[in-house]
Amino acid sequence: MCRLFALVDGTPDKFSDLMVPFRALSSEHAHGWGVAWYDGSGLRLERSPLKASDDPRFLEASAMAEGRIIMSHIRKSTRGTRTVENTHPFPFGRWVFGHNGTIEGYARILDGLPPEYRARLKGRTDSEMLFQWLLWHMESRGDEVEGLRDGIAAVRPLLAKGTTAINFTLSDGQRLYAYRESLTRHGIYDLRYLDGDGGLAVCSEPLGSGEWAAVDNGELLIASPGGRAEKLDLFGLASVAEGQSLKK
Repeated sequence: MCRLFALVDGTPDKFSDLMVPFRALSSEHAHGWGVAWYDGSGLRLERSPLKASDDPRFLEASAMAEGRIIMSHIRKSTRGTRTVENTHPFPFGRWVFGHNGTIEGYARILDGLPPEYRARLKGRTDSEMLFQWLLWHMESRGDEVEGLRDGIAAVRPLLAKGTTAINFTLSDGQRLYAYRESLTRHGIYDLRYLDGDGGLAVCSEPLGSGEWAAVDNGELLIASPGGRAEKLDLFGLASVAEGQSLKK
């Protein structure tokens, strides 16, 4: 279990302020942190396998992050040792990806990944593998939303017992995609968002004040700088309770 965060059209001060309570969550998610943002030179990324609350670089990176889309992640590892390569968010080209949940069935999903996508993997986490799985389907489709729909539907039959959630944040610097699919009944794989004057914030749990709305099971939240956020029920099953199958 990890914690996801993203901010669209927020100010640097807003991001830094929210990173204080977010950092405090590392008391339970102590296996690394990452901050990613887009500036004039492209994707910027700072990562560390250290506990965020023990690492002064976390707040330093948060203070540096300035862009219209910013992502942050704190890790609680289930697969892969504590190395930078295994620390979220994961970059590839213009894309950056953070995941919350455990994906079981690693070997057979990896076997189903085309060799050119398998060769892109830098670490040994189920999360980075899921990232490349989704990129494969997006690039094959030539459409992000349809590719995500295809990729999620295609990975479901390969998941093994013990898989907890396919919750993720994904961005190419133009849009933020935030998806929730909880496969447990524990109530710990939520995804919330707050849309206000300080930008649109997405997090695994509410931070600070305000009315954080829920991303329902099977919903994809899409937000772009300067635009309106929208939620898509990818499989027509957003009303299905967590822990139940989302298979058609």
